[in-house]
Amino acid sequence: MRYRALMAFTALCTYTGVPGLSLPLCSDDTGLPIGLRLMARAFDEATLFAVGAQLEQATPWADRHPPVS
Repeated sequence: MRYRALMAFTALCTYTGVPGLSLPLCSDDTGLPIGLRLMARAFDEATLFAVGAQLEQATPWADRHPPVS
C-alpha cells in the first residue's frame, strides 16, 4: 500500500507518456526535502529541462542533505 501511495504522483506521466521532472526545491522543519513535480506536453522535454534548470539555479539543492538518525 505504501508503494501505491507513492506511485500516485508519478503514474500520470507514466500512463500518458508525457515527460515529468521532480526537483527537491525546499525543506521542511526537520530538513527533509519537499519536491515540486513538473509535467510538460508530449515530446517537449526541452522546455521541461529549461524550466527545471532555472528553478535549480534559483534554489540550489545539491549541497543540502537531510539529517541522518
